[in-house]
Amino acid sequence: MISLDKMLLWVAAGLVFLHGHPVMAGGVAEYIVIDTPEEIADGLIVEFLNGAYVLSTTPYSQSLIGVTDRNPRAAVSSIGKGSGSVPLITAGTVSVQVRGLVEVGDFITSSDTPGIGQAITQPGFTIGRALEGFAPDDADTLGSIKLSVNPTFAWPDDVKFNLRATFQDPQAVLVSLPRPLRYIVSVIVALLSLLSGWVLYTRITLVTVSALGRNPLAKNHIYALAGVQTAVTLGLVFGGFFLAYIILVL
Repeated sequence: MISLDKMLLWVAAGLVFLHGHPVMAGGVAEYIVIDTPEEIADGLIVEFLNGAYVLSTTPYSQSLIGVTDRNPRAAVSSIGKGSGSVPLITAGTVSVQVRGLVEVGDFITSSDTPGIGQAITQPGFTIGRALEGFAPDDADTLGSIKLSVNPTFAWPDDVKFNLRATFQDPQAVLVSLPRPLRYIVSVIVALLSLLSGWVLYTRITLVTVSALGRNPLAKNHIYALAGVQTAVTLGLVFGGFFLAYIILVL
């Protein structure tokens, strides 16, 4: 059953967003307790990992959930203030700490610096979209920009770059896919391999029967050729299954 505080949070989020666009400044926060010994500052990206709220430390983390803000426009939670709780913006606009070059409209994801964001350079999970740009002289310089919070999987806007990144580092693209999508891709690859194998085997059988009918004296050669083609077909099928398995375990 959905708790009352979650229902109120969704209602508040509906007031902040209209068809995916913020209609007022600020954001809707939920009070949480972050598992960290450090003091929590504003604008830090948080993920929900292994049953606990923690500052993000993995680039393109699939568990991103919100951004800290000690002065939210609205806050709804059963925890409330105190007890080490921190307001976490899960919908609306908020200031987020980032590093590196960020342009307006860039999708922002986590980095290897705890709680700090960065613009995506490959497909992956994001915490939202930049409403402001940031152009530091040093790539490691930190800054603060306005962010429209909307955790989602995203691609960079440059389609040519997407294709280039896919061919240059396909493993990174596969790893960044959501787990459900990876299951779907894996099943599709396995089914295509099985279908291709069946089509090829059927063709080999028909060609073999036809060849034997035309030249029965060359049956040894025909059988040998059919055996090689069958082996190649089985290799294709098992290769497809192996690829499907790799997609799941990466």
